[in-house]
Amino acid sequence: RSDEENERILNKLRGNLDDKNYDYNTIFFTGNDKLPRWSGYSLGYYLVKKYLEKTHKTIEEAFADKYKDFRIVL
Repeated sequence: RSDEENERILNKLRGNLDDKNYDYNTIFFTGNDKLPRWSGYSLGYYLVKKYLEKTHKTIEEAFADKYKDFRIVL
């Protein structure tokens, strides 16, 4: 997906990013009325890419960073 499409999907989900209950299959495989199919993979790639660009870290340096560290790109 394009960065623009990923950003549109992310904007729909921003209020739910800290939810502890979620439907894994919908997020990663099937999609629904809010999420296109494979959104979990696409958004994950997009957010990691943004994080690496913003922090100037390599993937090896960022590998063990905590989720809260990634919030700088949300």
